[in-house]
Amino acid sequence: DHQHTHHQHDHSHGEHRNIYDIERLIDASNLSDPVKTLSKRIFSYVARAEQKIHNKPFEELHFHEVGAVDSIVDIVGTAILIEALNVGRIYSSPVNTGGGMVYCAHGWMPVPTPATLEIAAEGGIPIFANSREGEMTTPTGAAILAEVVDEFANLPEMTIEKIGYGAGSKDFSIPNILRVYLGEVKKNRKTLS
Repeated sequence: DHQHTHHQHDHSHGEHRNIYDIERLIDASNLSDPVKTLSKRIFSYVARAEQKIHNKPFEELHFHEVGAVDSIVDIVGTAILIEALNVGRIYSSPVNTGGGMVYCAHGWMPVPTPATLEIAAEGGIPIFANSREGEMTTPTGAAILAEVVDEFANLPEMTIEKIGYGAGSKDFSIPNILRVYLGEVKKNRKTLS
């Protein structure tokens, strides 16, 4: 709906939910307590970023991207997987945000968008941009990384047990793929901080 500005919301619109609505949905579910807690912690990163950008109290913030069902699924789904994997430590490489401009609910925005940038700053995510072709890291993706990653670093010395791939729906000149390794980090090696 390109008519929306952030001053005139249609509050009956199904995809506009505030953080408390989302927390109530999570709490009312039959998910495990650790999954509920992790999901809410991830959402709170996005809520704090939006609050800072819009300078509004939480109950007045209505999420476009975050309130959307697919973001709820992404975040809760990630929390379920994190619980199922039960790993000791999560590492991530620095994050490519992409560049250029993207059209969203608030009109044209620079990439990384203000929300993604706020989350990266708060979450200590090292970011870079080696492309001008659009948004490669969303606020949802940044919030997941900010909450679950223990250390942003190059791949530690490890033996790989399993490898997983997830492909995004947008096409860029570089593969739009998230790759995850499950393995054992060499214990006897001093890690560089």
